[in-house]
Amino acid sequence: MVSVATLPRAFRSGVAATLCALWLAAPSTRASGLDDVTAYDTLGDVHSTRSSDAHGRALRLDSTNTGAREKGSLVRELPRRQTVRPMQLAAASSTAAPATQSALNAAIQATITAWAQAWSAKDVERYLSFYAPAFKTPGGESRAAWEKLRRARIAGPRSIEVSISGVEVLRHDDARAAASFRQRYRSDQFQDSVSKTLELVRDGEHWLIVEERVGSLAAGTGAAAAPAGAADHAHAQDIPAPAGAADQAHAQDIPAPAGEEHIVRVLVAPEIETTLASPLLGRVRTLNVSLGSSFEKGKPLVVFYCEERAARTAMGTAEVAASRENHEAKLRLQGLQSAAEIEVALAAAALEKARAQLALYRTQAAECIMRAPFAGRAAKVHAKPHQSVTAGQPLIDIVSGAPPKLRLNMPSKWLAWVTRGRVFTVTIDETSRIYQARVIAINARVDAASQSVELEATVNNPGPELLPGMSGTAVFDLP
Repeated sequence: MVSVATLPRAFRSGVAATLCALWLAAPSTRASGLDDVTAYDTLGDVHSTRSSDAHGRALRLDSTNTGAREKGSLVRELPRRQTVRPMQLAAASSTAAPATQSALNAAIQATITAWAQAWSAKDVERYLSFYAPAFKTPGGESRAAWEKLRRARIAGPRSIEVSISGVEVLRHDDARAAASFRQRYRSDQFQDSVSKTLELVRDGEHWLIVEERVGSLAAGTGAAAAPAGAADHAHAQDIPAPAGAADQAHAQDIPAPAGEEHIVRVLVAPEIETTLASPLLGRVRTLNVSLGSSFEKGKPLVVFYCEERAARTAMGTAEVAASRENHEAKLRLQGLQSAAEIEVALAAAALEKARAQLALYRTQAAECIMRAPFAGRAAKVHAKPHQSVTAGQPLIDIVSGAPPKLRLNMPSKWLAWVTRGRVFTVTIDETSRIYQARVIAINARVDAASQSVELEATVNNPGPELLPGMSGTAVFDLP
């Protein structure tokens, strides 16, 4: 390394002048031991020295130049102060930047520590204050929807403990920075340990979070960054463990594959749905439902023209009456020794036949009125009043009024974490609302072609706005 002291005098003066100029132009890089007065005074001394050297060269070239001689004498007579040497300026410049970097790193680490403390204290308002207005929500939902979900998740457990270790700060510039660390979460319902990265922006004296994702700093800044959709799983810890799921604790501790999406599409399906078809060949007299209308169990939905069946029922009733009279007469004659036992038996058989025929006619007549098999709503009406229909022709699609369920297909590798009773969140596209759901059934067979498995789930406290056929995204907050 070349020492500044070994450089030519003119060059040393140029170095000193340059360092002083940089000092005065960049206040943010100044060291505490050098003030503006000293810098300006040193810069003046440098210019005086260079002026004296220039006048001396002019006299060596022309000894009769009286103007140069007088100016040089005046410059040499100027009082001199002890100046800051070029090496001192270089040392001040070299120590200023590390000091500033260290202070900013300390401020960022203090922000992350305070954020974790607010989370542990379940101080939701203070916790949310660490997020910038431009915070990128994990699933692209609105800030209000995200805050509502965070409030619910933090309020769920009775106690929360979040600890941070191994903080590594990468500054992009004075206004932006990224930090990665190891986060350990523990509550009365769940515990885990993940690597996390926070993107922060400077807001005055504070640092605010603009993005939060699971993964190391290297993954966040390189080509192998975790998908944006995976950022929502940074708060998987807050979801309460399902009741009776103590035996799943070991499964929940299995780490999820790095960078894997945990979001799948979901379909809202009715608890029961069916299509009512015509039981007979005939004409529709009345339809007592319309599109979307509700009904109770047993309510007549469709009434047919059934004069012929009504006539058969009346004829069957008369035949039963005649057969009964004949049977009773045979019994009286048998008591008078005027009828054989075989005649009484034949009369009894004829009565039973007439009764069976009447039951058939009444069953056929009952088909003239189609009643609701359960309480629900009409999803589609295929027929119209006075329309002729054939047996088996669809008339009405109906769905039950019970709370709907969810159907979804997830990758089969998730079976290591997802079991019956697993709680997850669902965002419905049509309502833009977030619901909690619980897995109630898992298909006994994995689809070999797609390597997926079908699930059914129930929604906790669904509102009347949740209708069959709606769709959305299901987020499984895997460890």
